[in-house]
Amino acid sequence: MAWPPIPQTLVSSPFPVNFGYTYLQVSNTQSTATPTNFQQYIQLPPWLSLNTWPLRFFADPALTQPLYAWYETPTTVWVLLPNGIPANSSVNIYFNVDEPDGVYTGMAPYLSPTYGALDNGFTVFPALYDNFAGTTLKSIWNPIGLGMALGSYSVNNGFTSTCNTSERVALDTATQTYSLAGVYFESCFGPVPAGLSDYDLFQFPQGVATPGSNTDTLMFSLLGNVTLHYTDSAGDNLSDGTATVYLTNPHNILGVSANGSTVAGYVDYQVIASASETYVPSNIYFNAILNNHSGTTSPTLYWTRIRAYPPNGVQPSVSFV
Repeated sequence: MAWPPIPQTLVSSPFPVNFGYTYLQVSNTQSTATPTNFQQYIQLPPWLSLNTWPLRFFADPALTQPLYAWYETPTTVWVLLPNGIPANSSVNIYFNVDEPDGVYTGMAPYLSPTYGALDNGFTVFPALYDNFAGTTLKSIWNPIGLGMALGSYSVNNGFTSTCNTSERVALDTATQTYSLAGVYFESCFGPVPAGLSDYDLFQFPQGVATPGSNTDTLMFSLLGNVTLHYTDSAGDNLSDGTATVYLTNPHNILGVSANGSTVAGYVDYQVIASASETYVPSNIYFNAILNNHSGTTSPTLYWTRIRAYPPNGVQPSVSFV
């Protein structure tokens, strides 16, 4: 099935459509290089939407070295740069019009006609990615009750859970541990059910030093109100969060980060709560979602990922050339 139907003449030559430019220049203005395997965020103009002019991306002007790319929305895309971007330098990303193939160019699971059919997030976000496609929970996850009985959960092109009294459902990474240093941990989920307002009811990305423990944690909790809890190296709890946020979009991105000076929780890439802290925990199991609200089904968790942190928290800029 073509995505969408494109006249074949449009994909028969390197630059078949006169867009007025032929490549993207990505500039790292920081004195530190990006990590290798760096995910670069690109905001496309509306008329270059996935649904009108889907693009493929390349490292060379001859279009012989394809780059992995993942559309988060029809006009936002993450391109994986395997060599990163040197300090105070720029790299070029070349592109052509062509339909996504689900290998080099893919998309978020809910953007394709069949859920996850063209999702290559596992390649673009190699440290950790899951889209909860199908009906079976992957072995990378360990459902736990975090000190309570484990409630019920379901995988059906997304993850949901339902809890009765004295039950919880959380997802720990089963065996693999991670460091918060130099990464964002992010999850995308649907709107919060109407009528719920207590931020303790659902707690999203959480790092724990031991599966099921509440020590050494970075916990960003969100439901109507927001709070960020962080246990520092001395065992003291830092917290911040007085904002009121209501999650009504079909897809909402919640994330946490710790860069060695600040820990932060954010929604749709906007920092909502933060605390100053130099300690960055390692050997962490991640919770993707936590539900401890009796009788209520959680928002659908669509995907979870880890992506690289840009130098000094500054994402390289993108210009069309």
